Amino acid sequence: MDILRADGKRLKYQLALHADGSFVHVKEKVPDHLPRYCPERHINGDSTFCLGWSGEESLSVTDEASAKQWWTRLNAFLLLQQRVLKLRRWPGESWAHGLAAIHQQSAEKHAKALGGNFEDDLKRGQFKVVRIARGLHQGPLLKLFKAEKPVVNVWERWKRVTNKKKPCICESPKKKKRVRFRSCYDHASHAAALVDALWNMQTADEDFWRKNKRAPCCGTMDYCPLKDSIEHSRSGHKQADHS
Repeated sequence: MDILRADGKRLKYQLALHADGSFVHVKEKVPDHLPRYCPERHINGDSTFCLGWSGEESLSVTDEASAKQWWTRLNAFLLLQQRVLKLRRWPGESWAHGLAAIHQQSAEKHAKALGGNFEDDLKRGQFKVVRIARGLHQGPLLKLFKAEKPVVNVWERWKRVTNKKKPCICESPKKKKRVRFRSCYDHASHAAALVDALWNMQTADEDFWRKNKRAPCCGTMDYCPLKDSIEHSRSGHKQADHS
């Protein structure tokens, strides 16, 4: 397969395709232009390309139209790989790894329902959830932060906002003033679901990297948890040697 680069040159890929029902797996026959494995570049452990998450849209190839769509997606994927070489990061929005992608899709749905910049801020990675232990009756508390600033608190056990008397966090331009959660449509449930999805996404992503921490790092990305794990391991060995 030939890929036309931005500089007008063509790059030839020797690809191997394997059909599993209506799903098509694809990888380089022999890793040449791409790493054998790189989660940050969406290349799986068996060197197949992750062309997208099937929960986002269908990746099945069942007819001529879906086959054309699949080849278009593959071409776009390989073009992005060329941009990675210069940027040393994945261009634009990227799906979380493993099961975390399921929770990411849910988080984006609820962020969109809250309006304003919530969806864009989510895609830019502005949000973080912190879990705080409470008493036996109340259970743990999930605190949502945006750029280090607190946004809303949610009870993990009941999956609901802790105080509906507080102003809603939505950013609707139609509102002249902020109203309380209990009077603001169904935004309390969307806020709680957003926090729950983000927490599940964080923990699933951490679990993914923990299970893959011994995998080799290709060294083509400026940020990669695999690289951090290797450097941390080397640091530990050096300290042990000097002790």
